[in-house]
Amino acid sequence: MEQLLSLFDLGDAELAATTAARVLVILLIAWLLQRIATRIIAAFDGYMGNRFADLGRVQTVEQALRSVATAVIAIVAGTLVLGELGISVLPILATAGVAGIAIGFGAQSLIKDYFNGFFLLLEDQIRQGDVVEIAGKEGTVEEITLRHVRLRDFDGNVYFVPNSEIKLVVNRTRGHALAVIDAVVKSSQKVDEAFALMRGVGAALRSDPAFRASILDDVEISGIERWEPWGLVLRCRMRVAPHAQWSVRAEFLRRLKSEFEARGIQSP
Repeated sequence: MEQLLSLFDLGDAELAATTAARVLVILLIAWLLQRIATRIIAAFDGYMGNRFADLGRVQTVEQALRSVATAVIAIVAGTLVLGELGISVLPILATAGVAGIAIGFGAQSLIKDYFNGFFLLLEDQIRQGDVVEIAGKEGTVEEITLRHVRLRDFDGNVYFVPNSEIKLVVNRTRGHALAVIDAVVKSSQKVDEAFALMRGVGAALRSDPAFRASILDDVEISGIERWEPWGLVLRCRMRVAPHAQWSVRAEFLRRLKSEFEARGIQSP
């Protein structure tokens, strides 16, 4: 009888050792997968860092990928470990499935925020410091997360725009901008003389050391934009550096007004 009991004890010990070995193997594989995922994400981070100058955006994407990889590996490894310990995971999975459905219905907009935010960052549609128009709001981007974009408008108002609400992005400061200038003169004025003054103002402005770095091309005369009963709307534009279109336009109009007054060109 004692020999039989000792055989049972030996069998239990062997079973426990086998289970422990399997659990250790599962944990080791999970650790290796985590290391591999970390290396892949780090390589992706390096690629994004070389491609884009906004390190904050790259770090946000890296953090999101790292969190997703860690969660997936932990869930799979935990399920396998519970199975080795003899704990049935079917009730847990069933409960998690029901809870997941309930949470999913209640958090659809939140999940959409994160998905949209991820692709906004990955596709480099918005950067911190850009002047954009999104969801009917316009302002300077102060912060970008996977959840929302924070804008501050010209009056200082701050908007928190959920990423799920962003359907269209109008970025006013990407690559270069155009300073579009309209001047209004009486219909009786000679437009060729007005156009010559506009070209002269543009050339003088571009040669000014204070604006030389901001203006990328000579002034481009578009012509008569509109012919209204009260006068003619003359339009020109200049290609400028990002964020410089407003200051260039204001200075151009100030100088153009002085030139019009000096040459006797009148507005309506």
